[in-house]
Amino acid sequence: MARLAPNLSRTARLMLGAIGAIFAILLPAGLAAIKFAYPFEKPAPFAAGLLAGCLLSAAKVLLLEKSIARAVERDSGAKAKNYASAQALLRYAGTILVLGCAVLLPRVFGVFGIIAGVL
Repeated sequence: MARLAPNLSRTARLMLGAIGAIFAILLPAGLAAIKFAYPFEKPAPFAAGLLAGCLLSAAKVLLLEKSIARAVERDSGAKAKNYASAQALLRYAGTILVLGCAVLLPRVFGVFGIIAGVL
């Protein structure tokens, strides 16, 4: 992780680690629930959706870290505010794109998996 983004803050590294841990916990728990309790989705789409949702969450953490660092470097005027607003819209667009994939490709990405990964 340090090689991908060498200047990450401790908080961002902690958040990325938590996302990985949540994925490692939710994947077997969700697959067990599908197998033994209630088959709300097929196992492969659930796993793909969970992976997509967790990857989106990780990307949003990295984008937020980058956005904060660059906004602080800029002067405190309208440029910093506009940059931060544009970055927030980019993160929202990524979320909409991934959720749209779940709706348009339900055999590939499970809706419950993506929602669990994003949350």
